[in-house]
Amino acid sequence: MTDGKPFFPWPGADERLVVEDMIGDRHSKHWEECNKFVKRRVYAKAKNIPSDLLEDIIQEVMYKIAKYLPHFRFQCALKTWLNQIIEGCIIDAHRKPQNKGRSHPPLADPSNESDREGEGFNVGE
Repeated sequence: MTDGKPFFPWPGADERLVVEDMIGDRHSKHWEECNKFVKRRVYAKAKNIPSDLLEDIIQEVMYKIAKYLPHFRFQCALKTWLNQIIEGCIIDAHRKPQNKGRSHPPLADPSNESDREGEGFNVGE
């Protein structure tokens, strides 16, 4: 029973064969299934993100999966691992607009003694 959640049977019972196939063949049917899984999860989880950015998130997720899949060690279910990547990319997408236009405070000038006051050392020593 899926308790109202969308059921998506991929990757199936033998995740090791799926991962092996995906690593060995970048054009395997499992990549297409993985892309479908990622799209469904991104569209379901990415709230408050403009729809034009969702495809960028999907592309970023797929890039990270391709990059890190050879290092997947089956310490959790494949879907769990994929969901962690998806959630991380969604969080990154939420952060990007917040960081735009934000300027960093200027660094203190080490030659200016007034910048050094209160730092725990005396200039004249």
